[in-house]
Amino acid sequence: MNVLKFGGTSVSSIESLSNILNIIKNYQCRTNEPLLLVVSALKGVTDNLNTIFRLVSRKDEEYLKHLEEIKQYHSRFINDIFQGRESLISKNTFTSIEENLEKCLKELCFKEKVNKKDKDSILGFGEIFSAHIVTEFLKLNGHEFFFLDSKKLIVTNNNYGNAKINMSLTRKKVKDFFKKNTKNYVVTGYIGATEENIPTTLGRGGSDLTATILGSILESNTVIKWTDVNGILTADPRFISNTYSLKEITFNELINISKFGSNILIHPNALLKELFAKRIDILIKNTFDIEFPGTRIRNYSDHSDKVISINENSSIVLFEGNWMISKEIVKEILHQNFLIFRIKLNALDQKNKIY
Repeated sequence: MNVLKFGGTSVSSIESLSNILNIIKNYQCRTNEPLLLVVSALKGVTDNLNTIFRLVSRKDEEYLKHLEEIKQYHSRFINDIFQGRESLISKNTFTSIEENLEKCLKELCFKEKVNKKDKDSILGFGEIFSAHIVTEFLKLNGHEFFFLDSKKLIVTNNNYGNAKINMSLTRKKVKDFFKKNTKNYVVTGYIGATEENIPTTLGRGGSDLTATILGSILESNTVIKWTDVNGILTADPRFISNTYSLKEITFNELINISKFGSNILIHPNALLKELFAKRIDILIKNTFDIEFPGTRIRNYSDHSDKVISINENSSIVLFEGNWMISKEIVKEILHQNFLIFRIKLNALDQKNKIY
């Protein structure tokens, strides 16, 4: 089973949805295996839902203005992509989602104090909207896909806002479901549920985690993340000139550059070790340039090109000279995640000393 993940920018325009149609056609020409499309919320919606929750927690009726903005945003987008051709069923579905969101928010307004559990019950609506929109769009264009709420599959603990996956229960649910169902699905990213079926979210970038969980359990050959860049660049083009896309990197390199400031694409808990063990690659490709080969993340790589990651709060400093630094000091530096030092350059007898 092929797992494709589409980020917010990849599902938020007529152009990107049209490109998804071409991507699906390419897959269906090559294989008869079912497709799982894991989708994020439309661009900006989760941020707006965060704002709404913050206002509701203060009992500020200004939240109604932001709620209306979300409704209008989805309504305009639906009108643009369907042009009045959506079915009565889909209209009722979108109306029902809006009504459920409004009901949840009104209930929170009457609560004396809201918490992270309440927040998670609100933030997941973005993915529910987008997954239904993508499903209906694909159906309208002749592709048989079905909506799948990941709360039915992804079991987590109750660490609301950044829930951890219960892999044994999730693995059983996923395998049981897809043993009986071999259709094409559009899956909500980012959200799961506790054993008691209380909604949770997986943290920022959680849709990546959803995709890698499904890819790992279903033993896909490759998990493909479709985004708005041509793979992983050799450096951040905001700081470094003449960057270019890497053909491939290793899982270890991905983990290291993520630790040192790269917002590269993959949720920090995205089961990279499990993918590594099962030899499942991750491929990063551009929804807006589907012919570009992108960057493959794999167990090993013979490719000599490497990536530089820059963090605004840290730097990598190269010293000329022979330095004897003990392993214990290096371990402590890495454990603390920072190093404070002063370099004296003025006096010749103090040159190259570190304090």
